Amino acid sequence: MRLDENPDPASFARGIFDEIMGSTPPKVRSLDDRDKPKRRADTTPMNDITREELNAKLEAIEVKMDARVQAVSAKIDSFLSAQIERDKAWEKVSEARFDRIEKDISSIKADSKKVAEDINGLKVTMAKYLGAAIVIGAVASAILGAAAKNLLGS
Repeated sequence: MRLDENPDPASFARGIFDEIMGSTPPKVRSLDDRDKPKRRADTTPMNDITREELNAKLEAIEVKMDARVQAVSAKIDSFLSAQIERDKAWEKVSEARFDRIEKDISSIKADSKKVAEDINGLKVTMAKYLGAAIVIGAVASAILGAAAKNLLGS
């Protein structure tokens, strides 16, 4: 076999094997002048779809999507109504808390007024007793002064 000839790969392999071994070569499949065998398609080719089939498919999808939108809308509506109910209940609780706080503040205010009145009463009482003590002290000093004058000054 000569190198200037262009045999197909199977005959080339057979010729080399015959020259080297002197017997029949193993069977080699032909690659049709390529390095790699032809790949099979992963999927079969699709047929053309008609306009009516496409419209029917799109209408079916639209019906499904409308149903989904309505379901989501219903869920949102029920969620919002639950939120409104929750807000009403929270408002009642808040109002009750604020009423209780107002009552507590009113009670504290009344108690502070009573304490202020008691303090004023205590001031008046202390002023009376202090005034009486001053008068008694003045009278006692006048008596002691007169007695001292009479006893020492005679």
